[in-house]
Amino acid sequence: MSYLKNNKILLMIIGTLLIVNIGLLYYGVWGHRRGSHGKSVNMRDRMKMKLENEVGFSKEQLAKYDEMRTKNRESLEPLFEELHIAKENFFRLMHLSEVPDSVISLYSSQVCGKQQAIDLKIIKHFRSLKELATEEQKPKMDSFLQSISQRMAGGGRHGPGPDKGKNKK
Repeated sequence: MSYLKNNKILLMIIGTLLIVNIGLLYYGVWGHRRGSHGKSVNMRDRMKMKLENEVGFSKEQLAKYDEMRTKNRESLEPLFEELHIAKENFFRLMHLSEVPDSVISLYSSQVCGKQQAIDLKIIKHFRSLKELATEEQKPKMDSFLQSISQRMAGGGRHGPGPDKGKNKK
């Protein structure tokens, strides 16, 4: 009899823990993406909110940002498609037998060239975004863009950066 009672208690504990874990997962994954009124906020709106709150962008600056962002996304779409195709072609090489290293290198260079074109457009976009800032906003904008670039570069998860790991005297 105590065996059944212990199992019921264990099942209740497991059920409670499961509900708590689901709640924490929901809050951790989706909860932080909600605005102040609990509505879901997409990436564009989050960026605008940060530009407004952290940098101090005005409504006019935000409107210009929206226009710039739309044009930038439209110009990047074909580049991302080209990168996707170049990567598909590159990884198809692994299914072929005896592919010369020169061919692998050529396909790899094509992937790198597409990625380079995307990265250059993104840097140009961020520089244009920085030009929207007033002189008073530029230090905040620099900090804001630095945090974005760190996230885009992987946030230091892949080892030390250029200044990290060097012996300082």
